Amino acid sequence: HSKDRLSIIGEGMDQVILTGKKRVGTLHIGKWPYGATNVTIQGLSVVQHGGLGVGIFNGRGIRLKQIRVIGMVFSQQVQDVQLEDCVIGDSETTGVAFADSTGMLIGNVIDHNDHGVAIGGISEVTLQRNVITRSLYEAVLMTDQSKARLIQNTLVQNGGGAAFHDDAQADVQGNIISQSAVGFLFFPGSHTTLAFNALYGNQGD
Repeated sequence: HSKDRLSIIGEGMDQVILTGKKRVGTLHIGKWPYGATNVTIQGLSVVQHGGLGVGIFNGRGIRLKQIRVIGMVFSQQVQDVQLEDCVIGDSETTGVAFADSTGMLIGNVIDHNDHGVAIGGISEVTLQRNVITRSLYEAVLMTDQSKARLIQNTLVQNGGGAAFHDDAQADVQGNIISQSAVGFLFFPGSHTTLAFNALYGNQGD
């Protein structure tokens, strides 16, 4: 915490592995009330402890690139979070969760969680070219007053594709949703724009 323009660059996911032993959450970026800004972490693996792999709190400009996380990535009150080319999975709950945060997920594989990505509070998030698979429930879950853009993602073999609860707002274009119980789930207060999505092999689109 209290760092600005800090970079931690490992030699690769299989060469550098962080394991939590005594505290909840193996890797914490930022801390109440101090936060952290313009932090880059790249080329390593993080193994969860206490259900949390990476916790990001009260910061801005956080970049996670080419890292593997066994467990959840949780972002709370952080602006401009970017996860790119990461592998995130085997969480006890959600793969990636945003609470009152803004960010982008680009080109990640999110695999084998209860929910793939959960977006809540007043978060604004873009998901682009991600593969989300083998979620017990929805690949993407939006709640509260969250906003999102889902662009060219592949959501396959999940309990559900994407669910829009409460007052969530989403722009959903060019996604492939396949082999799920339900492709899209809309609650009455949500507002969603759909275009050029491919749905096939679902129990119900």
